[in-house]
Amino acid sequence: MTLTEFETMLNDATKRIEGDIVWQEDEDHSPCQEFRDKEAYVPDDITAPANDPAAVWIQFCAEAAITH
Repeated sequence: MTLTEFETMLNDATKRIEGDIVWQEDEDHSPCQEFRDKEAYVPDDITAPANDPAAVWIQFCAEAAITH
């Protein structure tokens, strides 16, 4: 995904997440997953503690204008 595609997705006010979000292990260690892990974005504006993932998710969704 290019930066332009990512920004377009974030700026789309009509996006919705439907259904459950599930974290899964990357069993085949695909390059895409490995790249994402190494290049993870750590936003400075998310101030919720890492040990409170629900609060982190709420802040992230608000910042990214994601409704669900």
